[in-house]
Amino acid sequence: ATQSFVLEDGALHVTLEVANQSERAMPCTLGQHPYFVREPDARVTFAAEGVWLSDARMIPSETALADTFGDFARGAVPDPMTLTDNCWFGWQGEARLGTVSVTSPEAGFLHLYAPPGEDFLCLEPTTAMPDAFGRVSSGMTVLEPGETQALTMVLQA
Repeated sequence: ATQSFVLEDGALHVTLEVANQSERAMPCTLGQHPYFVREPDARVTFAAEGVWLSDARMIPSETALADTFGDFARGAVPDPMTLTDNCWFGWQGEARLGTVSVTSPEAGFLHLYAPPGEDFLCLEPTTAMPDAFGRVSSGMTVLEPGETQALTMVLQA
């Protein structure tokens, strides 16, 4: 696995890449997990098809409408009393937190982690949902020997 950081045109490009160097196929998922200062009125904006709701173990257990925790397509302030750690699917590859944009076209999922009582939140583009092993349409990739998978995230203010 390699990780690279490139500053270009006022944006930070972070790339993760995994190569299967073994003689057997291997499962692979990649995710970026940037933390941001949580301003009280900062709006999060992104489009998605739906959201996986997490159970008491924080494992996705059922799907719901994308606007279950707020209309993030138009911009909403994450409510720490109802939203802790959930995974949106059918994410369109771009999210905004106030004036900061997070883009990652290869990521089909976006996790929004906003724990109660904390002064941070995370917008996490990933190639698969949590607990992806054994789930249909989870985003899990199987890399054959010699294959690679990469995930790039661009942060720009």
